[in-house]
Amino acid sequence: MSQFLFNIELAYQNLRQCLKKPASNNYKLLCISDFLNLTVKEEYEGKFESYFLEIQPQLFRLSYENDFNYISPDFITGLNEKILKLQSYPCFIDLQNEFSELSAYLNNIHTQKTSLLKTVSQIDESVTGSVAIVLIENNGGYNGIKTPIIHNLNISSSIRQKGEHTDKTEFKNLTDVSDTGLPDQLTNAAVLAKSECRKLGIKTCYYNFTYWFSESNYIYTGSSLGIGAICLAFNSILINELYRNYYRFYTDAVFTSEIDKSGNLVKMESEILKLKLQGVFFSRFRKFIIPEDNIGEAKNELNILKEKFPQRILELIPVKNYSSVFKNLDIVERCELNLIQKTKAYTVRHQKVLNLTLALASLMIIFYFAFKVLIPLFDNNPVIKQYENDRLAAYNKYERKLWESDFKINIADENKSVQERAIQDNMILSDLDEDGKNEILAINISSPDNLINRTIFCYNNDGSLKWKFVSPPHSIAYGENKFDDTFMYTRLSASDYKINGKKYFVTSGNIKMYFPCELAIHAPDGSVISSYWHSGTLIAIKILDMDSDGKEEIYAGGVNNKARSSCLAVFDPAVMKGSSYLTNPLNDSVKGTEKYYIVFPRTFFSSLSPEGYSYAFSVYQKTPQRLVIGVIETIDGSPFNYLNPVTIYVFDENMNIINAVLSSSFVSRYLEMKNENNSKIPFITDWNKYQDSLKNAVQYWDGDKFVNRRVINQNYLNAKNLLKTE
Repeated sequence: MSQFLFNIELAYQNLRQCLKKPASNNYKLLCISDFLNLTVKEEYEGKFESYFLEIQPQLFRLSYENDFNYISPDFITGLNEKILKLQSYPCFIDLQNEFSELSAYLNNIHTQKTSLLKTVSQIDESVTGSVAIVLIENNGGYNGIKTPIIHNLNISSSIRQKGEHTDKTEFKNLTDVSDTGLPDQLTNAAVLAKSECRKLGIKTCYYNFTYWFSESNYIYTGSSLGIGAICLAFNSILINELYRNYYRFYTDAVFTSEIDKSGNLVKMESEILKLKLQGVFFSRFRKFIIPEDNIGEAKNELNILKEKFPQRILELIPVKNYSSVFKNLDIVERCELNLIQKTKAYTVRHQKVLNLTLALASLMIIFYFAFKVLIPLFDNNPVIKQYENDRLAAYNKYERKLWESDFKINIADENKSVQERAIQDNMILSDLDEDGKNEILAINISSPDNLINRTIFCYNNDGSLKWKFVSPPHSIAYGENKFDDTFMYTRLSASDYKINGKKYFVTSGNIKMYFPCELAIHAPDGSVISSYWHSGTLIAIKILDMDSDGKEEIYAGGVNNKARSSCLAVFDPAVMKGSSYLTNPLNDSVKGTEKYYIVFPRTFFSSLSPEGYSYAFSVYQKTPQRLVIGVIETIDGSPFNYLNPVTIYVFDENMNIINAVLSSSFVSRYLEMKNENNSKIPFITDWNKYQDSLKNAVQYWDGDKFVNRRVINQNYLNAKNLLKTE
């Protein structure tokens, strides 16, 4: 079993790497479906839910964004079956509606796809500088998966300047740097095209040929665009040299094939032919140009496909040499060209239209200048915050920088990207005085001067200092320990909710960087309205209205040093005060008025940490009725390493615990340590049962003790009642 789990983990890691690479939505969806084929089985039910939770957003996004071109309706049916199976798993109990909507959407796509195969009509449109090419996509070969894809190959060309005596050929899309076949075939196309022109008596020059595919999220390799490239190159020379004829390519035809040095189409391998034919068959195209040597095999494959969709019309057009394309009027439209005369006649006939067009173009330039230059220049309202070059910065909505801190916040940590995201909590943008423009509030956590560390700076929208607030001296005791007054601010958060008719903002700060921690509510001038002291740091601060009563509450996640457990405290800003249970840092014996105070259970990983802590590091509102808390283990001594095991706890709008879900990093780290024969790691066979045990071990503070049920802190209720009587 352990070897099997290792193989599944390896397959999943390969899938993750595949999804990060440039590839079409079709290909990525095929890879996800292949992975689900391995894991969505009755005998494995419940074993791979952590994978499914991570895959689900990608699965949904790719399904909705996918046009399912070149894909068989049978694949859509199979994908829908796996989605319905995933819907039945407990880990997706909160996403039933979303799964049902996706299933209905795929059924509709299947119906449309089947109908299209029966009703594809003749297309008479033609274009000059573009042809459709059917290619094979493998994106590095995830599990050997290959899929056809049809892209439009475009060309732009021009005569090179005098003194340049070579043709220049460029390809603008991503390519595999190790693949020399693509550059070679484009060079060969230019040589053959110029040779064909000379046969017609056309004097050729040296040209710039630029090719590109309309779709950019794909790595192009191989030689399948050879015939398309040469046809486009030949036609572009006719146009550049003002030859009497040129051609337009019908848009219902698809090209493919490598060409040799003589311009003959090279026979395709059977597997490649079969895949490409399937791609064209399940598309909107009606004509498929293939090498003459493949026609017999192609007809047999086409007959097999038409057994299921007999009304589908697809014409196979065999070609031996590329020059035959321009003799077949089912593929190209032959046009007369006298560019100079046409240009003169068009100018005389449409002089008024041209003048109006020039006037409109000038007006558009003026508007563009106004909206893209002047308005952004005069917009001084900061709405975007950034951490860049070790400084805090604020931008307007047009991304013009308005302000940058004069101090640096240096990060020296192996998890720099994580810290950079967290460091943005050192600045907030909020219209505190309600004048229509945001103020900029910032703290400096890197200064060696403790006075600076404990100061909140408020800047006007133009960057001038509006006010600063220095946290007053504290006399702090933690048990028998007396702390020096080394208080510093570490987090800022803002809200549109008001206290006594005025907006407020929230800070958190620590003594000696870690504990105790003060959570404070500030008035628009920075003065403290109320504060709460906590045993242990609070690192995730959010202001939300989960219960939809029109009043926001403060959600603070972190760690409780007394309980040595991760915790979540929820506050009503109107009555927040006191200290967390079993602590009295100010020696005033005021009990904390948390509306809810929740501690999360310690997992077996906690015994591996030098400190034995876990942290509630993430708080976010997933839906209007779902709050999600991320708890991370500190087995490497750092709470900021996102490779550490994570447990996700889900609550409803009334703070009832709904679910506990283990991340893939949790299971992966377990398997890694188990394989290392770590004696402190227990043997777990039923992950669902373990998740339920964590959910059932979540505890709520009732004001006197912790209980295993959802309960409101009695100290909060007393404070709330007292407020009503005042």
